[in-house]
Amino acid sequence: MSTDPLATLRPFLELHAAASTRLDGALVAHPRGAAQAAVFLVEQARVPARAEALASLPASLFDAAVVDRLAAVAAALQAQEAPVVIAVTVRPETLAQAEAIKARLQKVLEYHLADDPQASAELAEIRSGSGPLDLASDLSRYASLCDAHEALLGGDRNFRPGDVTEARIAAGEIVADLQAIASANGEGDRRLLLALLAADYAEVLAALVFVGRREPKEVQAKWVPLRAALQKNDRLPFGLGAVHGLGATPLLVDVTPTT
Repeated sequence: MSTDPLATLRPFLELHAAASTRLDGALVAHPRGAAQAAVFLVEQARVPARAEALASLPASLFDAAVVDRLAAVAAALQAQEAPVVIAVTVRPETLAQAEAIKARLQKVLEYHLADDPQASAELAEIRSGSGPLDLASDLSRYASLCDAHEALLGGDRNFRPGDVTEARIAAGEIVADLQAIASANGEGDRRLLLALLAADYAEVLAALVFVGRREPKEVQAKWVPLRAALQKNDRLPFGLGAVHGLGATPLLVDVTPTT
């Protein structure tokens, strides 16, 4: 018998592993607020008339089981204890070596590629990064640029070919340390839950807007702020700050069930 409390959700969670690494900061900071928003949506979807309308939709358009899954994800987030941050950092020696490699590659690439518009645009974008994750990305991108312009760089005595390999190694070490931080702080499952919640929330909301289009005007008015958020930002519920007041702020939408 599995001891994993998320066993029934695990197959769906794993499908959102990539999305879980790109979560909006506001969502990560307020998981309980996001869960509260999802609970509200589930309550609206379970109003008998709407539940019947959702169940009647072709499976190719909407799977009514998503409503129950959204409820389960919200419950799992609400059941999680507040994270206890453990002091785990990227190793200083790794960061120091990475910064040194980055400085050397940046200098030689910007010198040789100054007249290449496409490469110059990428180099400018790389310069705007900050933090360990951006540093890892910068090193990987510099290494790729070196590969692409190997012949041009080969004659420069200031270019160290070994830096290309070392850049990729350092990038991998930074990412590994960041993953250790996430694991030590119990963030892995929480991020997966938030990524799945975001996807299911958007799907349920779109279906509710569709089936609710024939409801009385005063009832449809409840969907106005949610519909606006959906149209404004495809990565719901990241746009819910103004609608639900993520965190301690109470819901700004009338949650009275309607029939």
